[in-house]
Amino acid sequence: MNEAQRREAMPALLAHAAMQTTKDRHFGLLQLFEVREKKFNLQPSQLEQDLLADLLGEHDAAVDAFKTRITALQESAPQVLQGLLAHIARVEQTLALLDSTRDE
Repeated sequence: MNEAQRREAMPALLAHAAMQTTKDRHFGLLQLFEVREKKFNLQPSQLEQDLLADLLGEHDAAVDAFKTRITALQESAPQVLQGLLAHIARVEQTLALLDSTRDE
């Protein structure tokens, strides 16, 4: 993508980053609760359950925002959308590869 296309794609890219962040927060807390339950047989408190629900709501809103940005790009600049999706795929593949080597 050229500079103008990157600027046009930036709102969708930022929406994607927000979606990833909210997903990581929600799943991170969920995993913490699961580990705590297995190790200590402790269930999340009502306050913790409410926080988890809030984080899921934030993620749902972030997903909706990303969908809106993607739809707008599809309608206004499909070639920019294709470039953005290719960029996101490259980043995800690289992060997955780095993550897999961390376990070795």
